[in-house]
Amino acid sequence: RVKAITPAGLVLERPQGEEFLEADFVLVQIGYRAEDHLLRRAGVRYEGEKPWLSPEWETSRKGLFAIGSSAFGPDTRTVFIENGREHARVAIAAIARRLGS
Repeated sequence: RVKAITPAGLVLERPQGEEFLEADFVLVQIGYRAEDHLLRRAGVRYEGEKPWLSPEWETSRKGLFAIGSSAFGPDTRTVFIENGREHARVAIAAIARRLGS
């Protein structure tokens, strides 16, 4: 189970105790209707029930992107796995540009 997402990676809760998994990026794609408590805890600005997003799927927190169902709040009629893949492509391209890749 993911206990925390940090700037350096993930804190995992395992039966044998906590484990740290280093990660440059974390994509949260957790199903049909995403829980948004992590976005809210991160201080992401919302417009109604959806997070504010740039055209590149970046939230109001610089460097934090929301794609797939996490980007659409309760609107489950317009986002599917296929959309999430396209969102990821756009977000990853934006991240790569920033990194000079």
